[in-house]
Amino acid sequence: MCEFIINNGGSSEIAPVRAAKSIGGENRMGPIVFCTPELGRWSTVGGLGVMVDELAVGLADLGQEVIVISPYYERNRKG
Repeated sequence: MCEFIINNGGSSEIAPVRAAKSIGGENRMGPIVFCTPELGRWSTVGGLGVMVDELAVGLADLGQEVIVISPYYERNRKG
């Protein structure tokens, strides 16, 4: 909504446009962090690892900064 007001509000001197610029500038989303016991193709037992992997990739494709933290396992499903 703020972007709409900024783009269509006319002069940047009027109060609604100034407020939209202020709100939009202060409420940017920061990096998204996932902490997960399993992750996609590296360590997965059920569906959680696949879901976190696909969600992280999808958010990154949308331009978000995504960090995924997962433990390192010395063994995989095959031993």
